[in-house]
Amino acid sequence: MKKPFLLLVLYSFAAVVLTFPLVTKLSSSTYGYAGDNFGAIHYFWWWKQSLLAGLDHRNSFLEEAPFGVTLDNESGAILYYLPVKLLTLLTDAVTGYNLVLLLSFPAAALAMFWLAYRVTRNKAAGFIAGLIFAFSPYHFWKAYNHLDLALIWPLPLYALALWNLLKELSTKRMIIFRGSMAGLALAACVLTNFYYGYFMLLLTGALLLSNGVYGFWRQRKAYFPEILKQFLALLLAGFLALLISAPFMYKTLLSFRNPSTSSESLFKQEAFRRPFDNLISLSARPWDYLIPSQDHPLWGKYVPILYDWIKTKSNDFKTISAVPHERTIYLGWVSVVLAVLSVWLLRKSSSFREKYGRAIFVFGLTALTLVLISLPPFIIIKNVQLNLPSFYLYKLFPMFRSYARLGVVVLMLVALLASTAVAKLLEVTYASLLYKKYCRSSLVYVICFLSSLVVFDFLNVPPAKVTDFSTVPPAYLWLAKQAEPSIILEWPPTFNVADGLLMQRVHQKGMANWSIQSPYFGLWKYVSDLYLPETAKKLAGLGVNFVFVHTQLLFGQENPVDDLFYTRAVPDSERYHSVPPGMSLAFSSPYITVFSVEKMNVAKMATVIKNNSGFNIRLPGGNGWQLNNDENTFYLYLFGSHDDVPAALSWNNLKGGSLESYMATFNAEDVPIENEIIKLILKPGENKLSMSRLSSCPECPPTTLNSLSLQVITQ
Repeated sequence: MKKPFLLLVLYSFAAVVLTFPLVTKLSSSTYGYAGDNFGAIHYFWWWKQSLLAGLDHRNSFLEEAPFGVTLDNESGAILYYLPVKLLTLLTDAVTGYNLVLLLSFPAAALAMFWLAYRVTRNKAAGFIAGLIFAFSPYHFWKAYNHLDLALIWPLPLYALALWNLLKELSTKRMIIFRGSMAGLALAACVLTNFYYGYFMLLLTGALLLSNGVYGFWRQRKAYFPEILKQFLALLLAGFLALLISAPFMYKTLLSFRNPSTSSESLFKQEAFRRPFDNLISLSARPWDYLIPSQDHPLWGKYVPILYDWIKTKSNDFKTISAVPHERTIYLGWVSVVLAVLSVWLLRKSSSFREKYGRAIFVFGLTALTLVLISLPPFIIIKNVQLNLPSFYLYKLFPMFRSYARLGVVVLMLVALLASTAVAKLLEVTYASLLYKKYCRSSLVYVICFLSSLVVFDFLNVPPAKVTDFSTVPPAYLWLAKQAEPSIILEWPPTFNVADGLLMQRVHQKGMANWSIQSPYFGLWKYVSDLYLPETAKKLAGLGVNFVFVHTQLLFGQENPVDDLFYTRAVPDSERYHSVPPGMSLAFSSPYITVFSVEKMNVAKMATVIKNNSGFNIRLPGGNGWQLNNDENTFYLYLFGSHDDVPAALSWNNLKGGSLESYMATFNAEDVPIENEIIKLILKPGENKLSMSRLSSCPECPPTTLNSLSLQVITQ
């Protein structure tokens, strides 16, 4: 380990082995399971498509068709977005995403190695600390689904800069240099993920407190001048970090300040004001730090059983941990034992205490402080509520809800403590080998043994955690060959939108699946059964051409990051052997049945969305509408309002025929047709306007309504 290149090779080799076979399928698979990672890949794919076509990537007409969506502004995490974008331009979105994910492992390991080495001055100890940090269950579980959270490499760099800043600052030049390094490292954390930027502020406070306790205890009055120098250096670090990160995150900061007037989606607006229940459910429990990951090949299957048993020991939230991908913050028994050993050595060895005493005290107390912050906001003991730190932090920063993620910072500190014990063990072993005249290379076996223990403690294979989508379902290949633009609806309504977005890269047709954060999500309630006679009319009115019925899961394996993965296909596939009314069979395959939506007697559709700026009215399919001799149906949907809303439906440039021969009912009540304007009272949800001909007249030309308009009456 004399050369950094050797470290890079070793860490990269471990990453390739533990994520295998990802490296052999960089463009046709990804690490982890279906979820937000698929959505991220789709985003980078669409970004490249738009860039090459000279379009604004924020306007996506392929999602939530026929309305389309305006994508949220990027968060400002440029150290996440920029590397993936650059690699996407050079290769493709899947390869770019996977390369950044793979590099996150050696990058995190090298950063942790450097931190541990600077504290211990022992390369082997630094190497093992890098293994602990980079190949921990926390890192793997974030890599399964959230690439930005898997980019943990800046955290040790800031911890090192902060540690250097808290050492003796003898000159102004040293204050400026160390303050600048801390500012650069803090900016890197902020621009990777806002959570990590926030956590580094918590780390700073806890480390300052711990260092202050140690300094005052050991130096008393002589320590106060150092506090002033540290404050000046920290002030410089904060100013520099803000100066660097502000240009990239000012839009997000504006949204934080007043989310109700933000242009972002409803989902993102709500992200800025997380409900208090989220704080309770997504905080850590003490045993989360000590229970192995449930994907360990040997004892992982017992972990859910253990959590279920713990849950029975209380009748409230205290014993209910978060979902697996949030609660998995296992520190590793190997690293915990080594960390405890370092504390024991602190008491037993004066030389060890002289060398590492300050580091162990400060980092150990900081770790305990952060564990306390990561716990639920309060606990109730004998009907007495005891508020914990996160209760008060939530009042200041309500946008941060998942304090269990602080486990990665605790892990970093525990790995650092463990490295001091490893350094001491290696020193003792080395001296013993010299005394017994053994070959010095025998130390390599000791290092390999310790490394093997760490890797086995954190092992998550077999089976491989790679989702392969190299084989595209035939239904999507068939859809891609359809020449005309089409809109599809993936069925059932619980189908994972992320799966559909991934496949959209293949067929490049519009998808009408309205996500839960969409203002049009309420439409699902009114097309919830394909076999109702009016469903096909409604879908036709929305411009839907094909319904893709998933009779089996698109990705069949169990998905631990998706609690509802088993609902992503229809539960009663035999029902869909028959063709729904108003549709025809277009394509059949073992996993997906495709129905074509007939375009006869199409229902006219309108949506009225109440938002912060008023009412947004959309009429899919254009304004032209030809009346026929049968019943003509107009559906008007009011979403976002709990009250009735007065409105008027009007038309201009009437061609052919006459409205006098038609009668109209609105929500089953007769309404007069006067002056080509129908006054309506929209109730929340679905409203139905029917127009039927009073008498048949074969010689009469068809009546066509042009320039239809729907207006909300505000006065």
